[in-house]
Amino acid sequence: MSDMDWQSQAPLIVAGAVVATGLITFGVVKVKGFLDAQLPACKGLPFWRKLKAGLFAKSMIDRMDASAAFFATGLASKIDLWQTIYEEFGEKPFKLAQLAEKGGYDPRWLRELVNTLTCAGIIKLAAHQPQKDFMDDDNTLYYLPIERAMLLKKNEVPPPLPYFCELWGDWSGATWRLIPPRIKGEHQGKGIPYSAYEGFHDALTQASGCQFKHKLLRKFIYKNHKDLVPALQKGTIKVVEVGSSQGVALRLLAQEFPNTKFFGFDLDTDATKVASDEANKASLKNVTYQVADFTRSDQHGVPQGSAGWLIMFDVLHDMGDPKGALEGIFNLLQPGGFITVYEPKGRSSVRGNVGNDMATAIHCISLMHCMPVGLGADGKGAGMGNMFGRDAITQLMRDTGFVDVKVLPGLDRMQNEYFARKPE
Repeated sequence: MSDMDWQSQAPLIVAGAVVATGLITFGVVKVKGFLDAQLPACKGLPFWRKLKAGLFAKSMIDRMDASAAFFATGLASKIDLWQTIYEEFGEKPFKLAQLAEKGGYDPRWLRELVNTLTCAGIIKLAAHQPQKDFMDDDNTLYYLPIERAMLLKKNEVPPPLPYFCELWGDWSGATWRLIPPRIKGEHQGKGIPYSAYEGFHDALTQASGCQFKHKLLRKFIYKNHKDLVPALQKGTIKVVEVGSSQGVALRLLAQEFPNTKFFGFDLDTDATKVASDEANKASLKNVTYQVADFTRSDQHGVPQGSAGWLIMFDVLHDMGDPKGALEGIFNLLQPGGFITVYEPKGRSSVRGNVGNDMATAIHCISLMHCMPVGLGADGKGAGMGNMFGRDAITQLMRDTGFVDVKVLPGLDRMQNEYFARKPE
């Protein structure tokens, strides 16, 4: 551009710059005024700090919305809403009255729940519905996309979405009033007993059962531990599960390897009875469940130094004395015997977990359940929590005397498997 062109365009450029500066200034003033009005708690902060505060407030509202959707999804699962929609309507549109009739639901409660799930974007509104009356939901047509219905109805294959949603509601409800006075108050420092979590073993069996049925043999046995398959087939190895709950994992293993003897130990009487009853129904003669402290051979009859493989699924971090537990396992195993410990995937320091997309959920589950039961009702337990972490677990295993400690992929992306052996 020549000097003459610049000279002729200069007034326009200056005018544009003035207008742009004015618009920017006007925008900043408007935003500042909005922030001052909406965030009086941040009075006195510089503008850029208030802007960050506004973005943070918005992110918290988004988190509340997501949490509400998760809670409502679990509530719907509790009353078999997803199953009813899937079986009665498939992907066809339905009205609230039709759904209430098919599922035997109260119409008013159903409306509130379905509309919560619709605003969350989980249930959809059928297209091209003229809205004549904004107070008339009775004639509104809803539908659930079939791929969502297949994930949300209760399945015997992963992912266990409905069970996780139910557990979240159960645990948050059970602990909402129990936790604050234990952080600061009359019960400060104490834990929460298992008895406070009504239906825990039922929910655990549902959530973990579909994982076990789909992946235990394929991924855990035939992929991670194919070297042990010959011994399992011949029955030359004795397998013990600590914290066997209602016995799903051992039943699957006992069916697959009828020549091997399996022993399940748990401290919960009701869960152990369910495990034994289910084994009897399946006519399994090679698996035994007992209410017993696994460190006490006089209680369960498995001699010290005789077990070939000891397994724990999501149990170690709940124990009040994980160090003592590993020492007990070490003594129960025969020389050269193996230990498998399944634990949530994480590091032992928060610095190693920030940025892990599941860390918040795993920590919160620990806050609601795992850490409190690990502390015990008297608060004297270790309370390691869900994020016990690979660093602390592998170190504790080595300190106990285990060798060849390995970290292997778990059954899903939320878990690690820790595998080691007792020296010969």
